[in-house]
Amino acid sequence: MLGNSHDVITATRQHLQPQIDLKTQSFSPAQRFLTDNITGAAMADLVWRSSTDPHAEKKWELPKVAIEVAATIVDRAARTASSREYTEADVREFCAGPQLRKIAAETKEEILAHLARRARGW
Repeated sequence: MLGNSHDVITATRQHLQPQIDLKTQSFSPAQRFLTDNITGAAMADLVWRSSTDPHAEKKWELPKVAIEVAATIVDRAARTASSREYTEADVREFCAGPQLRKIAAETKEEILAHLARRARGW
């Protein structure tokens, strides 16, 4: 089945929680909370700053691409959250500061580049 950007984003949402559960099994509660926040910010940035025109020319294979996008988002979030042990105060500071927005923007760019490669058949 093929889908446009909106379809990919919608399908990605279905795969995020299982990916988070898998990647964060050994995380502390603060690390898991940070992973959830980074994932949510990355998805919000992707939705808000991406063209979700249902009539876009590009089409991607669903759910395969949606699983790849979910894995990319969660991997990036999990790498950041597992880089050190965070306290609750650290997590609050991280989520309120520019670091979260920077990671979300970088993740969005990585996903858009991935989708562009997939649209070209790579």
